[in-house]
Amino acid sequence: MVDTGLALAQAYISTGKEEAEDLAEKYLNECLVTCQTGYGPQHKKTIEVQDELARLLIRTDRQEDGLDILKSTLPDKCEIYGDYSEQVSDTHKLTASVHLSQGNLEKSLRGYKKCLNIEQIVLGKNHRKTKDTERTIDILMA
Repeated sequence: MVDTGLALAQAYISTGKEEAEDLAEKYLNECLVTCQTGYGPQHKKTIEVQDELARLLIRTDRQEDGLDILKSTLPDKCEIYGDYSEQVSDTHKLTASVHLSQGNLEKSLRGYKKCLNIEQIVLGKNHRKTKDTERTIDILMA
């Protein structure tokens, strides 16, 4: 049931229409309640739904709500996937990009540097994602 709700939400999100995004948010919230009661708050599926909801909130100009979700899931991601994992680095990168869009350069740089550190360890220094993060930091520092 959760996978179906998540798939429907993702389909609605992909349309880019405002009314579809409202339906997607409704499905994601329903999935989140189901996950939290059925699996618990520290389950991979619960975190997956929370990430999708956070991305939707950020896309629909509710950055602070999205950031709150991302910040609240970070300890669980570290517990489940490990401090040095792609999931954790992706969270740092997304929060850094939101801070950048809000004009908070210092917080943004901190997030990108955490992300880069993890990507270098997990993916290697020559991986495309690592190089992209390095370029972003270089541009921000210039």
